[in-house]
Amino acid sequence: LSLCFFLPFSLPFPPFPAFILIEDKVEHVRRLNGAGRAARGAGDAEKAKRLYEYGLAINPHCVTCLKNLGEVLMSMDRPSEAEVPFRRALELTPRDSDAMYNLGGTLKALGRVEEAVNVYYQAVEINDDDWELCYNLGVALGK
Repeated sequence: LSLCFFLPFSLPFPPFPAFILIEDKVEHVRRLNGAGRAARGAGDAEKAKRLYEYGLAINPHCVTCLKNLGEVLMSMDRPSEAEVPFRRALELTPRDSDAMYNLGGTLKALGRVEEAVNVYYQAVEINDDDWELCYNLGVALGK
């Protein structure tokens, strides 16, 4: 018995919704992430948020979903909510400098500058070639 998931999309001739049968959970989550990025790019952060959450409902260990969810929450000016998926991403991949970078920005937005600096330092130790990371560390330090 295999599990099947359905991905909704619109046909070019509305109002007929259609569904693609996707048996592969990894592919389903990948497509949800792609749809979330497209929704975010089109300015629909709420839809993007829902799509990333759908992906996480299928695979709660999807680090890409977690980081994308955190980023869209930050774009919605919801840093206290964004902190949760960034921290969860780091639980799953502790050396992910991108997740650290985003967590640092989130902590800074929450006024927790000292914590942000510590996270930025950890990220720079992993990836000292990332100029944006180094820049944000300098800004957080006030230099």
